[in-house]
Amino acid sequence: MGNRSAIVTSKISNTIIYSDFTTEFVVNPLTQQLALVTNGQDVIDSIKRLIMLQPFEREYEDIGGGIIQKLLWEPADTATSVALENDITNTINTYEPRAQLVEVTVSLSPTTQDYYVVGVAFSLVNNPQPVSFQMILSRVR
Repeated sequence: MGNRSAIVTSKISNTIIYSDFTTEFVVNPLTQQLALVTNGQDVIDSIKRLIMLQPFEREYEDIGGGIIQKLLWEPADTATSVALENDITNTINTYEPRAQLVEVTVSLSPTTQDYYVVGVAFSLVNNPQPVSFQMILSRVR
C-alpha cells in the first residue's frame, strides 16, 4: 500500500491545475495549436497584469487595480517603496485567489534610482511549492 500512495501523490503533483494561452498567442510548432502556460507561470502572468492594471481600466467590472502608476511619479524614497509594497500586497490578496502570498519586496534601483524592482513570492492554493518572480516598475511618459 505504501508504494501505491507514492505513485498517486507523484501523479497528482504533476497535474496541470491552471492553464491559459500565452499573451503573445504563440503557435506550438509541433501541434499547430496555441501554446499554453500552466500552473505557476499562469498565476505569475495574472499577477503581473493585475499590478499594471489601473483603476477603472476595465469598463463595467469592479477590478480596480491599484494606485501603482500614480506612486511611480512620487519622489523615489522609502515611503514610496512601502506604499508600493502595501498596494501590491492588497491587489494580489484581493484579486488573485489562486495565490497565497508569501512575500512582496520593493526596492529602489541602486544605481540610477529611476525604477523599482518588485519581488513577489507566493504558493499556489493546491501546491505548497513556492513560486517567485521579479519585475521592474518604471515611469512611462
